[in-house]
Amino acid sequence: MTVKVKRMAIGLLLSVQLLLVVITFLKYKHQKESLKDIPFSKERQLNAEQFIKQLQKQLPVPGISLAMVNGDSVFCTAAGIKNENQEPLTSTTPIFTGSISEPLLATAILKLSEEGKIDIDAPVVKYLSYFKMGGSNYKNVTVRHLLTHTSGINKYEMIWDLPNFKPNAPEVTTRSIASQVPKFPTPGTRVSRSPTITIFLQT
Repeated sequence: MTVKVKRMAIGLLLSVQLLLVVITFLKYKHQKESLKDIPFSKERQLNAEQFIKQLQKQLPVPGISLAMVNGDSVFCTAAGIKNENQEPLTSTTPIFTGSISEPLLATAILKLSEEGKIDIDAPVVKYLSYFKMGGSNYKNVTVRHLLTHTSGINKYEMIWDLPNFKPNAPEVTTRSIASQVPKFPTPGTRVSRSPTITIFLQT
């Protein structure tokens, strides 16, 4: 197994475990309560911190980070270490979340759709004027096609690139496929997963 494959496997495993942590905590502490009705009180924050510390010790992972959202409020906490130097993991430590970011991003976009702020059946070019691919069918690619991996955009392992924190980074990535020919001519006719689409959706 190559180092690249190992890193992907570890990232996916940690992503799944993180999701299980959130689900377990919410079931454990709020089986009969509505999350929207509960403020982030000091007691609730303490319960979350104690829970995640106990869980981190029980699971075979060096560290766990947890974030909870309630309306406009966000509470973050972490437990464990982040590297071989035994430095503590904090709520601001970058963590490779792998593919778990895709359903989270899709959820955010669907919420915007419910609020009437975005039309998922509208062409991508309506929102990203610089979105372009080889041929002319790219004009028919919709937001829904990106969400369902039916756009025809080829797979590109961008996660192994060096980070780019410049404001125009998403635009640079989008323009990088300008001459790329789609894997299939008509959007929506086939499914072909491509992590690249997350960049366009985030933009």
